[in-house]
Amino acid sequence: MSHTVEVCDHCEKEARILIHIKDMALVYRDDPRQRHLDAEWCVGCILRASEDDAKERK
Repeated sequence: MSHTVEVCDHCEKEARILIHIKDMALVYRDDPRQRHLDAEWCVGCILRASEDDAKERK
């Protein structure tokens, strides 16, 4: 059984698991790549984005 390797739309690294963020409330005001919020991000990018978002709200 072979796995197809996908690439994260945010960090552009290969990832085995990608999460579709179209419905997530991650909004990057300063990130030009965010134009397409209909994207697939790896778990690491999503975790970093949510940590950054939490820091901004403090």
